[in-house]
Amino acid sequence: MTHTAIFMSLVARIMRMDDRQPFAASAERGLRLPRCVGATGRGLLASMILLPIVIRGAMASDAVLLSSTIPAYVPGMVIAATDRLMLPEGASATLLFQSGQMLRLRGPFEGSLEHLQSASAGESVPALAEAFRLRGVDAAVIGGTRTAGTPLHLALDNVQIDPQHSGIYCLQTSTSIWISRPPGAGGEYGLRWRGNTRAIAFPAGAARIEWPDDVSIEDGDRFEIVTNGSAQATVIFRTMSEHPASDAAWIAEGILHGCRNQFDAALRQLGQ
Repeated sequence: MTHTAIFMSLVARIMRMDDRQPFAASAERGLRLPRCVGATGRGLLASMILLPIVIRGAMASDAVLLSSTIPAYVPGMVIAATDRLMLPEGASATLLFQSGQMLRLRGPFEGSLEHLQSASAGESVPALAEAFRLRGVDAAVIGGTRTAGTPLHLALDNVQIDPQHSGIYCLQTSTSIWISRPPGAGGEYGLRWRGNTRAIAFPAGAARIEWPDDVSIEDGDRFEIVTNGSAQATVIFRTMSEHPASDAAWIAEGILHGCRNQFDAALRQLGQ
């Protein structure tokens, strides 16, 4: 049997398993632990599907703008692979990829990362840089070992949710999750997701409350915070890598997940 046939057979077996892997609430305050991540269902399937990508090296794909001399290009912008990147002659920009590698470009250039990726011999950042150079663009790869200068774990140790503003929050298994007390708190509050509503209450004098232990969280879950039955805000949770390759890789992952509030400060320091 070929490797492809073996792989497809394993995939078929996994797809028949239970594919749900919630972040189950533990007895420890605020801690959310993944139940058997990577052992069955979606976790193992995802790790098998991603294996060829890992073997080939980090994918270029979408990037985070780290710095630029063009006013319209603001640090922290996500440059999707399909976006048209426009660098006038003499203008420069540095892109940060999820591998933690950075690509410094100097114009002129107009085109998409996707187009260059498809034209290059590979999809890694060094291959992408070579594709730029073949187009006459000054391109240099910067290693992913630079640090942000601040303890990045602080951004994920405690996540405090604003119940009046929608947002995306990145988590790790050790993250403590809190919900801030709304100004002038009153009425009935709850968390609504997948057609269910879990009541929550803010005790008198409490500035915040813990995320309920009986409400598990999965990557990509969307919750509505409701007051008297009406949605006040929507929060989305994304899970982060436990062991990133570098500070730069972690920052890129967080920004690409949409967790700007948690990683903007570190991104600015990285770009200095």
